[in-house]
Amino acid sequence: MDHYNSQITKSSTQLQRILWFSLIFLPIITFWSCAPHQPVRNRDAALPEIDVLQLKENSDIALRLVQECRLSIDDLSTRVGILERTVADLTASVQTLPLAQLEEAHSQITVLREELYMLREAVETQGAAIPTFNPAHKAPMPTKIPPAPEEYRLAMAQFQQKEWSKAIALFDQMVVKYPESSWADDAWYWIGESYAFLGDYARAIEAFHKVLNYANTNKGDDAQFMIGRSYVKIGDRQRAIAEFKKVEFLYPDSEYVNKAKAELKKLQAN
Repeated sequence: MDHYNSQITKSSTQLQRILWFSLIFLPIITFWSCAPHQPVRNRDAALPEIDVLQLKENSDIALRLVQECRLSIDDLSTRVGILERTVADLTASVQTLPLAQLEEAHSQITVLREELYMLREAVETQGAAIPTFNPAHKAPMPTKIPPAPEEYRLAMAQFQQKEWSKAIALFDQMVVKYPESSWADDAWYWIGESYAFLGDYARAIEAFHKVLNYANTNKGDDAQFMIGRSYVKIGDRQRAIAEFKKVEFLYPDSEYVNKAKAELKKLQAN
């Protein structure tokens, strides 16, 4: 697990460097490369106007790359491809881990995917128009996922120790105390998993349905698949088939589509 987390953290750090470069300094490169040649003194004179202090920890690296003209749109596109393969490889690798150990890895991969999307979008829009560089403009800071509440971390610790009832109690406290938290949908998902481990599939289904009430949840496909699995455990074959079909309909790009199809094949063969 530490090995995968190290890979994910390393890739996320690399992506953040590229993202900051593309959003802040890439317009400068495009502007300089397409504008008429100017004396070196004019280009140097513009640099002090850049508010470097507003950038995060990797801004100095990005600035050096700009000054040396070593990073082009093609370079960024190549790195996007590399990062896409990295995300795919990491996603495939973590699927072999026990379910209780996937939480942190899935969370970091989700962040990596979002940043990769932003970088890809920035690269694709560079060819549309040459932006006008405004040195007074301050780029917005990227949105960060807030840290998980203490109740959530304690609950996950209990879940990993297979203390399902204790985990449920702590997750319940968390969703009552922080109902609008970005971690609330995750908490409901693990409540559902805990009830499933306890054999209380009716309550598990109820908890998984609560996950689906969150519009921006990243656990929707997981929860939908587990609803189908819970109906299998209950013995409601027709309802299980209906729920597994929803996985592909609602989440066509999900990694759970093939798993749902495999479950459907088994159910429909009987």
